[in-house]
Amino acid sequence: KKDASGQEFNLKSTPDGNFVSVVDITNLRNVKPGYRFQVAPNPKALALSKDNKYLAVAAEGYNQELQVFELDETGKPVRLIQRPVALGNGTISDVVWHPTEDFLVFLKKETREIGLVKVLRDGPTGNIIRLELVGNTIKMEGNLKTGEFTKDGKYFLVLDSRDEPGTNSLGQKGQVFVVRFALEDNGSHALISKAEVEENPSAMVIHPSGKFVLVTNQKKSFEYPFSKNTGKGSLSVLWLQPEGTLQNKINVPLDGVMPSGLVFDKNGNNLAVSFMQFLNFGKSTGGIQFFSFTGGNSPKVEKQSSMINTSKGIHSLRVIEDF
Repeated sequence: KKDASGQEFNLKSTPDGNFVSVVDITNLRNVKPGYRFQVAPNPKALALSKDNKYLAVAAEGYNQELQVFELDETGKPVRLIQRPVALGNGTISDVVWHPTEDFLVFLKKETREIGLVKVLRDGPTGNIIRLELVGNTIKMEGNLKTGEFTKDGKYFLVLDSRDEPGTNSLGQKGQVFVVRFALEDNGSHALISKAEVEENPSAMVIHPSGKFVLVTNQKKSFEYPFSKNTGKGSLSVLWLQPEGTLQNKINVPLDGVMPSGLVFDKNGNNLAVSFMQFLNFGKSTGGIQFFSFTGGNSPKVEKQSSMINTSKGIHSLRVIEDF
């Protein structure tokens, strides 16, 4: 691997991560660090239940690849629910709650697998009793980045980047897969549709209406040598039809290095996209740009004049509600 200056470094020389930190954001003008607690080595992804009672952690640790912690009202862990016995070993790179929170989906980037875990609860209390693997995992192609359920829980969308940024010399396009899980009858999970986006996709979001899927593509916005650095990414707008068919409608150019995150507002009329860097003269900055979104048969994405500059790049975005 290479760092930002082009120097070689060895990922194995960096220490393992082992902790999740809790931060109090009740007052956004006075964010307070809370405490941290130990989890499996090198956590890759976190997924918090809607009631903030359960935290799912995807990690590298042997026999600790999937952990679900029961939390108290302050976010401290009070119980660890053991992983499913039949899960098998191998790093889990992402974990996602089903909208009903009766299931968890996990992604294994190294083995290119997607699997489903059922959450079994106690009837009177609703507390989780145990976790069980449901059906066989689905073998996928490419380099699985992340996944997200549609709001109704009918489909699970998976972003496939094909290659890591900076290594895609062939300009291979990324993809989005549509998966339908057999939730009720314990049958076979199925890949039902897919559509291409552009090179080196980095993040994905589903429109609040459920009819569109947007993907940020880093393309060749940050390349070695620097003479090949275009400083431009793109945004793909995909149409998701009720039967699960996915179609790429437009690819919108973005001015900025490595677009890395995107979120909609509550009604889906506005969109924010984060960037690691802009090709400015003088001091380089990261930031957030805002766009207007219009759906329909010919969706449109229009850049707004306002933006936020930050001293460092931004990896991801999340909307904080009820504040």
